[in-house]
Amino acid sequence: MRKENITWRAYRRYCGYNKKYFPLKFLHIFLQNISPYFNLWMSAEIVTALSDGKSKENLFELVTVTLLGNLFIHILGAVLGRSVDIALQILRHNESAALNRKTVSLDYAKLEDPDTRTLRRKIKENAYINNYGVTAMQNGLEELFRCFTSMLLAVILFAEMAADMVRAGFEPLSVFLLIGLIGFTAVSIGYNHFTQKKSSERNRKIGEWMLKENQLGRGHGLNGMDARIYKQQDIVTRFDTRMNREHLRLFSWARRQAWILTTPYILLSKIPEICVYLIVCFYCTKGIFPVGGVIKYVGYLNRVTADLLAFFNTLSDLKNNEPFLIPYMEYFDIRNDMYQGLLAVEKRSDKKFDIEFCDVSFRYAGAEEYALKHISLSLKAGERLAVVGG
Repeated sequence: MRKENITWRAYRRYCGYNKKYFPLKFLHIFLQNISPYFNLWMSAEIVTALSDGKSKENLFELVTVTLLGNLFIHILGAVLGRSVDIALQILRHNESAALNRKTVSLDYAKLEDPDTRTLRRKIKENAYINNYGVTAMQNGLEELFRCFTSMLLAVILFAEMAADMVRAGFEPLSVFLLIGLIGFTAVSIGYNHFTQKKSSERNRKIGEWMLKENQLGRGHGLNGMDARIYKQQDIVTRFDTRMNREHLRLFSWARRQAWILTTPYILLSKIPEICVYLIVCFYCTKGIFPVGGVIKYVGYLNRVTADLLAFFNTLSDLKNNEPFLIPYMEYFDIRNDMYQGLLAVEKRSDKKFDIEFCDVSFRYAGAEEYALKHISLSLKAGERLAVVGG
């Protein structure tokens, strides 16, 4: 299995459980992205109309369009959201059914093989830890689409601002601010990539500890009577004290690491926002942008820079999620060597059927010795036979 293709392969399998879900979800995300841009545009128009001293009728029209537009978007979003929720439930139901079908289709030797059992256990454990695996992949792909469509809308609406800037020409200060905006955005993306590698290692350690903690915690879950009969109180108390101490140490370390890494990133990400405000205000003071342009253009540029950072952040998250997808895909890749018969059982009016085993041997998965060897027998309808180990 090639690691670089694991997310795409998992997506194709996951998408196949309900092909309607992702198109509906992506359409819903696109509709949700329209709403903030529509509000930015209309708010800017209202502020500009107030600044220019437009009539009350004109202001009333703008406010009415804003309210009706938001109402339409929210009603359509609610209707579409209901369809998305139903499609998601169907997808998860079909995925669960597919896992069960895969399990019951395996022959006994592979079903009880320790490696197969480990894969099934890892799939469940990964889902319990921050929804790693297919759920994290689903959320990541949806976030990528959200960032992409948001940036696309911002770039389309940004065309008006760009045209005004080109017509007005670029002065040294505006060029300096644009270079600062692009440069600090690039630095933020690079630093975010660095922090994601550190975060991935931190999350891996936390995940391993949480698995150990849950497994051991369930292992000594005795009830009160058992604890008294077997005198387990002191042992359990010492065990819990040690686990709680280690839990506090690990999560305190994780919080410190997260604070150390995220604080510079937050500061870096704020510098592009400052550059955006300065650029827009610079052109507004020159009369190139209307007063409402401060709301509109600042909103566009801030969303572009924020979504660009979120886009690369999500790509890193998807890459970090790949190790959790490997057990999921490996389980479905297990080949079933059990012979699947194609001949139907002959229907008889007298309902007399015989089942015959000829020279059958059996051994448990992983065992070297056979539990049954060279067994031949016949069974008639209505007979019962018990095989008891000696």
